[in-house]
Amino acid sequence: MNSSTLDSAVAERYSEHVNPNWVHLLALLEMNVSYARCSGTELHTTDGRRILDFLSGYCVHSIGHNHPAFCRRLRRLWN
Repeated sequence: MNSSTLDSAVAERYSEHVNPNWVHLLALLEMNVSYARCSGTELHTTDGRRILDFLSGYCVHSIGHNHPAFCRRLRRLWN
């Protein structure tokens, strides 16, 4: 299975079980791509693009993606 097939399968399941409007919005904004990494407010795609993330949620607005202090705290809680 190639990554585009996997991505569409994930998007389809997410749309079916979680939030179809979010999947539609990401497609409209051409942000429904594979990400290599996320840091702070930046999303880095596997094809080398850097996207400034204005759409994130679930605490990302206040702390950013992969905030070091938050990640340390989570690791301590999980261990």
